[in-house]
Amino acid sequence: MTDNEIKRPVDLIGLLFGLGALFASAFILTDGAFSFDPRWVLAGLAMVIGLGLLVNSTRRRRK
Repeated sequence: MTDNEIKRPVDLIGLLFGLGALFASAFILTDGAFSFDPRWVLAGLAMVIGLGLLVNSTRRRRK
């Protein structure tokens, strides 16, 4: 990253709308048979956090 680049934060509203669109499309594609199980949400969240920690640990640190 150069000195002129600005690091932008994550757009949480865009993320929430994107997740909502994914759930809506899954509901429509399965013809309403999509069941919401909180265990799958927890499993997916654990995977995302784990991948984020893994990617963050492989990045070079500035000295």
